[in-house]
Amino acid sequence: HHDDIGILLSKQNIMLRTGHHCAMPIMKKLKIDGTIRISFGIYNTKEDVLIFIKALKKAMEMLL
Repeated sequence: HHDDIGILLSKQNIMLRTGHHCAMPIMKKLKIDGTIRISFGIYNTKEDVLIFIKALKKAMEMLL
């Protein structure tokens, strides 16, 4: 569930958004309860991306 991933990533200091992201009509049509959204900016580094991937993998392993 998107909220579970959000909580586990937040505990690893990864900031993101979960939910409908102002797109509830299309999510309802596609039967999607919600999603996670991360945003990268020009100030992010390759290391930031690798940290995110590692944290996401850890969160997914915890949920399996």
